Amino acid sequence: MQKRLKINKILLQPVNLDPAFPVSMPSHILRGEISPDPPHIHDHLEIGYCFEGAGIFSIDSKIIPYTTGDAVIINHREVHQAVSSFGKISIWSFFYTDPAGLLHGAPPADKKILVTDHFYGTGFTNVIKGSEHPEICLLIRDIICEMRSCAENYQDAARALILTMLIRLHRIIKIQPADDFSSADQNRLLHISPAIRYIADHFSEPLNIDYLARLCGLSCSHFRKIFRETAGIAPLAYLARYRMHAASIMLAESNRRIIDIAFSCGFLTLSSFNRIFLREYKISPRVWRKSHNILNSKCR
Repeated sequence: MQKRLKINKILLQPVNLDPAFPVSMPSHILRGEISPDPPHIHDHLEIGYCFEGAGIFSIDSKIIPYTTGDAVIINHREVHQAVSSFGKISIWSFFYTDPAGLLHGAPPADKKILVTDHFYGTGFTNVIKGSEHPEICLLIRDIICEMRSCAENYQDAARALILTMLIRLHRIIKIQPADDFSSADQNRLLHISPAIRYIADHFSEPLNIDYLARLCGLSCSHFRKIFRETAGIAPLAYLARYRMHAASIMLAESNRRIIDIAFSCGFLTLSSFNRIFLREYKISPRVWRKSHNILNSKCR
């Protein structure tokens, strides 16, 4: 029988909200290049804003880069974790809310605005880019600032801002069919989550399928099958994509030599890095750096 290695289980992190005003006080989180939390899931809608830094969110099987001024929306269906780019610290603030409970006393004319179950899936990009949708990201920042201030009538102000945020989110988000998510999807994700966590923490190191499969307590063939069914791509393709996203952030965030970035992201040669980067982004790393080396203005 194959030896089972230690498995980092998905953690349910319940959130207790006041029924009278179901919005949590925003947290202030410093995120490093190794996530202190295993993949986890919450029982309420989680909303965050990046005040500083850059890195990657792993949300279910999605790999989504973030940078200063971006926001993130994660509902109760998606397992997630975040890491910062190499050698960097990111500053985030998160809060949780129950939109239906928050606005039940004065619901909007279109009650679908309160539904957030469809904020998930491969068709939903959880990170809202500040460069593309500044009105939404700044709304989220304003909600956080209003909640932190505890100024007169701050709850009414936050309630109004959250309603406006939901309206604008529904304008840009493609609704996913309700039956896209199932317990089978969740079970498959549970099986491969140790591998996803390990890739996030060790993507710069040599990795092989056999070890990732053993982390999940699966045979190589079964691991490949479940991983492809869940992520939509093969494990090594997922690893290469993760390394590419990490490299793209380093190119934009630092003046390190391209060859050093390639090696620090797990590529054995500069030529292989250039070839895979060009295939992924349709431009060379050097051109990417020239067009992305200016960060969004820091919002505080």
